[in-house]
Amino acid sequence: MNQYERQNDREVLALKRVFAWIVVLSLVFGLVGCSNAPEEKLFLLQDGRYVLTNAKDMFTVPYIHIRDGEFGVTIDMAVSYQPGGKIARNGNEVVMATRYGNGEFRWTFRLINDNTLKLVPYKSSNIDFWTWLRGMEFVLDE
Repeated sequence: MNQYERQNDREVLALKRVFAWIVVLSLVFGLVGCSNAPEEKLFLLQDGRYVLTNAKDMFTVPYIHIRDGEFGVTIDMAVSYQPGGKIARNGNEVVMATRYGNGEFRWTFRLINDNTLKLVPYKSSNIDFWTWLRGMEFVLDE
């Protein structure tokens, strides 16, 4: 074996070592990245009537009815038509979208525990006749 072949063998061995370290480090960093991401717990959203957490009585509005993947919002007891539509759920995010009057409206909530919806105002429509408060929470009425 001449000098050039020995040098070539050393270079190939060095490249194999570098490649092996790259593979090992990639696996280590990949596993570390996966283990640091906590898995989000999915909360329950059962059918029923959801009322404000600070509701004084059963007539306090607004409240939300949920049944079979659809919703209805009672905004005013004196109005015959109340908005309603389908529910879209992505993890703990719950989106209720509908047509009401001359417009399309969307309310986005975050499930913060089982059967408690917290309004996400920056992802929701503004509705003039109903004052949505930041952090408004609705809970399943027992």
